[in-house]
Amino acid sequence: NRVGGRVSTDTTTFGISTHIDLGAQWLHHYRPENPLRPTIKDVQLK
Repeated sequence: NRVGGRVSTDTTTFGISTHIDLGAQWLHHYRPENPLRPTIKDVQLK
């Protein structure tokens, strides 16, 4: 259990100097090299 929203910052897996945000995804662009492009197209995100 934890208090917070949909993103959780992991500060232990990779050491104290590396923090990773878990739980969210941001689509930065719709270029051909984006690995999420097929999914974006399939679900018709805009």
